[in-house]
Amino acid sequence: MSSADSLSFARHTLFNLLGQGVPLVVALVCLPVVLSGLGADRLGLLILSWTILGYAGPFDLGIGRAAARLMAAAQAQGMTEGVPRVLGTALMVQAVFGMSAGLGIAAVTPMLVNDVLALPAGLKPEGVSTLQLVALAIPIVFASNSLRGALYAAQRFDLVNAVLIPASSSLYVISAVGAVTGWTLQVIVAWLVASKVVALAMLGLLAWRHCPGLAGRRPSLSPTALAALLRFGSWATVSSVTISLVSHVERLLIPVFLSVGMLTYYSVPYEAVSRGAIVPVSMALALFPVFSRFNGREGQPLTSLVVRPLKYLLLIMTPALTFVVLFARELLSFWMGPSFAARAAAPLQFLAVAFYMGAFSHILRSAVHGLGRPDLKAQLDLLNGILFVTLLFTLIPRFGLVGAGGARAMTALTELVGLVILVSRIAPHSLEPGRLWHALSPGLAVGGGFVCIAAAIALMRGSTLAYAVFAVLTFLYIPLFWRRASDSSDREAVAHLRTWLER
Repeated sequence: MSSADSLSFARHTLFNLLGQGVPLVVALVCLPVVLSGLGADRLGLLILSWTILGYAGPFDLGIGRAAARLMAAAQAQGMTEGVPRVLGTALMVQAVFGMSAGLGIAAVTPMLVNDVLALPAGLKPEGVSTLQLVALAIPIVFASNSLRGALYAAQRFDLVNAVLIPASSSLYVISAVGAVTGWTLQVIVAWLVASKVVALAMLGLLAWRHCPGLAGRRPSLSPTALAALLRFGSWATVSSVTISLVSHVERLLIPVFLSVGMLTYYSVPYEAVSRGAIVPVSMALALFPVFSRFNGREGQPLTSLVVRPLKYLLLIMTPALTFVVLFARELLSFWMGPSFAARAAAPLQFLAVAFYMGAFSHILRSAVHGLGRPDLKAQLDLLNGILFVTLLFTLIPRFGLVGAGGARAMTALTELVGLVILVSRIAPHSLEPGRLWHALSPGLAVGGGFVCIAAAIALMRGSTLAYAVFAVLTFLYIPLFWRRASDSSDREAVAHLRTWLER
């Protein structure tokens, strides 16, 4: 990865961070307003609507990601005439599957609202009509995935996030406005759906103007593209569904083995520490189309493309999550109170370790998918899911919440090791473990020393001196890491990025 490539990667990651971070801040501001205006029950229905509109995308049979990879590979080979066929076929599949899924969900909504959801009787008719309206918007969400994929393939993350930031933020702003002005849920959701239509139109306009191969051409259908999309997308769907289930299974088992009340002491630290994932997720999103352009080619650029993001994550995540592990009780006491911290501190420590390892897995997962082997990743996810459930059934009854956190940490480790093995199998001459270890060893040495010294600070727990010493240690760690682990390309990229930000 050259300095120019490093600069592009940094810019794209920054755009993705803004795309995820700005709506999160808007949500934090708007949620109290919505709760005050709508009440807890209607807010619950609205949150369910947000979830469908905002997170239905990963369940699109993997077509959006498959289209991004195929278009990126075609552009890298100079075969841009295939791009309209890939996008047109993807949009057709998304429309058909989205309409089928939307109509199916709309059909079962009365049963879901009346027999499953615990709603007041007077709110159930409103709940049925609201969720049916949301279900009919699923084709819009799916089609947007393919258009985003076209812009991702062209590496126009600036344009994608220029649309996504206002579109995602509008979910919360419109809801807050509706809550203040007295709109019904149906009116609020109708405006939310309208905002998704506007976002779809903007993504389409930008894709046809700025994606190589699309300007002046109409989308078309291709049986060959259909087969490639379904082949890649089916395995990507297996991974998406498995990961979604694994992400929530312990929160289903904790009330079974322990109690519903104990779930709070696990879910709150889980949600808090998981917010740090926006950094590696933003990096992985920026890397996916770049990996897709390699199309089976190996060599030093591929090694650098994996090593540099892992190195940057070592620099960023090591002090942050070490602080969480060492001062978990103090952080939770300040935030939620001492009694809460007494029960939740140990789970938070294990979860911080799990998310630390998971940060590196995001980069390797993007490499496996981008290099065209979602089948291997899906198989690893299935095996990891079985291991995770087995560990939960074994450890939660014996160790409680610590067992749940420990199971997630152990599963995160096995996933990371498994991904290293997979990338070495896909690109044996570029990504074998020995080459990765050699490239990362300076950063690992500095990071390991930092963790060992920081652990000694835990002996001073509870004192102001401990925080001061940790701050000084972090202040020394960052330049030392940069001196030992960075190279001329890194330094040039930082200089260029500083100039770009100043402009």
